[in-house]
Amino acid sequence: MRQIIDYTEISKSVMAHMKKGVLTNNFMHPDEYRAEISAGTLFAYEYGGGLLLFRKREGRHLLTFYINDRAVLPDIKLPPDTVLSMPLKAVGADAVSYWIRFGMHPLGEYIRLTRVAGSALVVGDSTVQIAVESDFDSVHTLLRDSFDLRTGCLPSTAELRGDIKRGMVLCVKDNGIGGVLRFAEFSGRAEIMHLAVHEDLRGRGIGHTLVSGFAARYGKQKCTVWMRDGYTPALKTYTAAGFSPDGQISVLFGFTNEEK
Repeated sequence: MRQIIDYTEISKSVMAHMKKGVLTNNFMHPDEYRAEISAGTLFAYEYGGGLLLFRKREGRHLLTFYINDRAVLPDIKLPPDTVLSMPLKAVGADAVSYWIRFGMHPLGEYIRLTRVAGSALVVGDSTVQIAVESDFDSVHTLLRDSFDLRTGCLPSTAELRGDIKRGMVLCVKDNGIGGVLRFAEFSGRAEIMHLAVHEDLRGRGIGHTLVSGFAARYGKQKCTVWMRDGYTPALKTYTAAGFSPDGQISVLFGFTNEEK
């Protein structure tokens, strides 16, 4: 495994593996590559069957892949905290079978909900605010307390600071930060990345307030969110704001022990 220090280097490697029939879960934008390289968190491993990319985070390594030869498994000992997310419609059963043969196991299944582009949700007086730089420590702590470091897909410190600077973190304040909604904007859509409410304040409608406030601001464009399948409270919160399952399913894979 080698650290990537130059965008041209990784661009050439990726293009070399973008062959007909390739299996991949990698949809990174060039700017995302550059940000990872600048932070020193992007690593690569090439083998006879394809290319593996790793993004190093606190508590986990995020794996993306290009598989050209399904018969050849990687000859590498992966960090035990490695996880990879596979949208099933995009990668299909072959990719799932490949990583199961390698020794990885499903850690959770997620469904995508979509709110179609149209009128923004009309809400009354809202307590939703845009988080500011001075809120960073409280936002960071709430996210860490609410999500598992390995499976929660939490942003790095630099990413979170950047999101707050760009106004992409909403919050409700109740003697401090009571709830947080972090989102990202892509071409033609906005996606909720994390929704968290302080443990002592749950059941008071703060999650609903945040999602409604988000839909009021960005509902004129398509909005999406991924959530763990079967988590009824979250589903109720999102559907109340006009979201509904769109049939997209993603499975998070990882190791259940440290054999690899």
